[in-house]
Amino acid sequence: MDLIAKLKPGVNVEFIVKDENNKEIRLRTLIERGFDGETFSVMAPVSEGMNYPMHAGERFKMLFTLLDDMNTKLAYSMKVEIVDRYKNEDMTLVKVRQISAPSREQRRESFRLSILKTFKYERNGVSKDVLIKNLSATGLRGIVHERIPAESELKMHLILADGSPMVVDSKVISCNPVPDSIKQYDLRLNFHNLKEADRTKLMNFIFTKQSEGIRKTSSVEGFSNLFQQIYGYATNKRSGDDWRVRSIPIFALVSWFLTICISTLLLQAMPEERYGLDEFWSYARRTRWDETLLYIAAGLAIIQLIVSSMGLLVNSTRLKREGDRWSPSLLINVVVPIIALFFIFLYALQLGQAT
Repeated sequence: MDLIAKLKPGVNVEFIVKDENNKEIRLRTLIERGFDGETFSVMAPVSEGMNYPMHAGERFKMLFTLLDDMNTKLAYSMKVEIVDRYKNEDMTLVKVRQISAPSREQRRESFRLSILKTFKYERNGVSKDVLIKNLSATGLRGIVHERIPAESELKMHLILADGSPMVVDSKVISCNPVPDSIKQYDLRLNFHNLKEADRTKLMNFIFTKQSEGIRKTSSVEGFSNLFQQIYGYATNKRSGDDWRVRSIPIFALVSWFLTICISTLLLQAMPEERYGLDEFWSYARRTRWDETLLYIAAGLAIIQLIVSSMGLLVNSTRLKREGDRWSPSLLINVVVPIIALFFIFLYALQLGQAT
């Protein structure tokens, strides 16, 4: 059977992309619509809580795993090209087509769900508890209270989300003592001879638990972190403060400097207050606004409006994380020039009517 024809809905795939620093990012997602002879569709990959931008004509390396005739999980890779990006109800899908033949990948592929749950295992006809730490469609890791030799065969008794039981043949990889504990052993095992129907049920159970965790996470930062933890592409594209983050305080500083300049010019341009001794000494004071200083203030206000707006534009690209905020300084300093320009406009209008 052709490998591509096995890419059915629910199969996990992984796209290899490059970030702005040319670093490799792995984006995992699911097949939504299987191979139709030319193309297949996947759910739009998510990065940092948002759909990763993929455009028609772009080419990526795609990784996927399939079961062979011996029920062994094998990893493959191939080159694909983005054909289209479209909406299906509330879901964003990406249509891709194959542009190279699949080739084997020497890599381990396992989607593990962190979970604390007690199940039963059976060994030599005796049933005992195992506290599961993480679970995948290929095996599990947990804590037991006896040392089990490697290569031992067990029967795992799992209870799925709908309460239905499942018995899975398993083989022990390792069972080592847990440091600083008494009679606790770290058990790692693989499932084998797993039927396709049971594998599908197990995957549905894992995805149900994943979805519950995502729904309980309300923030974009939490959603992103949980999604990365679950689907395994925990690559942080923003390591430390990038140039955008560093430029926001600079925009704010320049804006405050312009605010001080505008305020000083407006104070200097105000009509001068007359005193009683002015007539005695024949000292003339300006009784009208200084138009030259007002026009200079208006020019600075326009510059400040541009600077603050540019700062807010840069700031808007850094609002994806929970700790990201709008800069209060930029918000204030985008209002100041608007007020100043409005005042100067009213004065100019009044001056025009007087003449």
